[in-house]
Amino acid sequence: MPHARLNPSGAKTWAFCSGAPNAEEGLPDRPTESGEEGTVTHWLGDTCLVTGRPPLNFLGTVLFVTADDCIEVAMGGGPYAFEPYKDPAGPPGHLWSITETMCEHVQTYLDHCYQLTYYLQEKYPGEPVETISERRVNPGSLMGRDDCWGTTDYQAIVAPGEIHIRDFKYVISEVIHPQGNPQLILYALGAWADLSEEQRDQIEDIYLGIVQPRRPDANGQVVRVVRMSPQDLMIWLDWFTVRASLTDNPDALRTPSKESCKWCKALPTCYAVTDTVMDVVADVTDLDQPPAKIVDEAENLLLADPADIDRERLFAILELAPLARDFLKAVVSHCTDLAMDGVPITNHKVVESNTNRKWKESPDKVIKRISTNFKIPKKEVIQDEKPKSPAQMEAVIRKHELTDRQKKNFQDMIIKPPGKPTLVHESDPRPAMAKTIEDQTQGMAGAIPGEQQ
Repeated sequence: MPHARLNPSGAKTWAFCSGAPNAEEGLPDRPTESGEEGTVTHWLGDTCLVTGRPPLNFLGTVLFVTADDCIEVAMGGGPYAFEPYKDPAGPPGHLWSITETMCEHVQTYLDHCYQLTYYLQEKYPGEPVETISERRVNPGSLMGRDDCWGTTDYQAIVAPGEIHIRDFKYVISEVIHPQGNPQLILYALGAWADLSEEQRDQIEDIYLGIVQPRRPDANGQVVRVVRMSPQDLMIWLDWFTVRASLTDNPDALRTPSKESCKWCKALPTCYAVTDTVMDVVADVTDLDQPPAKIVDEAENLLLADPADIDRERLFAILELAPLARDFLKAVVSHCTDLAMDGVPITNHKVVESNTNRKWKESPDKVIKRISTNFKIPKKEVIQDEKPKSPAQMEAVIRKHELTDRQKKNFQDMIIKPPGKPTLVHESDPRPAMAKTIEDQTQGMAGAIPGEQQ
């Protein structure tokens, strides 16, 4: 989806590395599976809040996600998850099916939003409670800027009274906290900007919250909320105004760190990160040497026994390890993208990663078909409330006398999804993949059907 130059969701990057916006300028947004999964679940949450329908009403719905859009499409087959698809009349993207797991976690988010609204109505009887899903806010207007705006997931405002900002996080890799969260603070500034002076004078409390159903914190909480006063918010406004102004300098300083670099699009090609990592981790200070000489120098430290490295350097490497890991991962990803775009990568090629077979249909349909069509007791089909894997079920059906036709029907229930592009050494025996998404989707029949009503 389109983003502002200084978007709130990227505030951990530009607010702590002034040179990041200039470094990212012109670089494309590379889709990731986790990022698009978040887009799909946000679409589901917003659609449910707007229509009042429960998430399970959308179970199995297919969405087409591109860099700029997320639309419901009439598409057979599936289930889909980050499935490449090329619309002949538009940009490439991926197909996604809404799953039971998505519905379950989105319902947790919706329950909190409904409970919050009810709480405010009870707390302020007779006062209008304004609740808005997916609202564009413009915190930059308070700083005299037009390049700092974003979209809140959910906000509830009672004036006189309080402002509530909620951000729905589907990510599972880390616990997201609301305390000092620059994204939430900028959203609160955006909500503040939409109020009149009279309404602002009546606001006593601002509550910032994260709803993260898939990742409870150490206390088992998936909803985490902190309070902020309007005075605190104004202090943050002054801080963001200064940080934003620093990004206007074409020679703004780049300051690498794990937090500021993690989601920066320029990470794999950033000279500041390269200098820092190569100097501290690999003990290479002259990057203008021939590549072979740099590799030789780097190996002196990278292949050394940590016990032989002096303590000061060892501790410096330890401190830099998280950034170095993210940097190396980004370099591999960037080189994979280059290879997929047809750029030769010395001594490397892109192959299809290995994948496991999976069921074509939803878990409920798989259980029903196997138990009904093949006369296999459900207790032999189900494990942990889900159907066993295809490999596990093959072991089960060998114990039963199935006809050749039944065996074929069983195999027809299974698919082996294509692997993801993976950069490997040229000695890998697997054949190289097609180079572009147009090649990958060659032969996929038909255009994306029209949006469903």
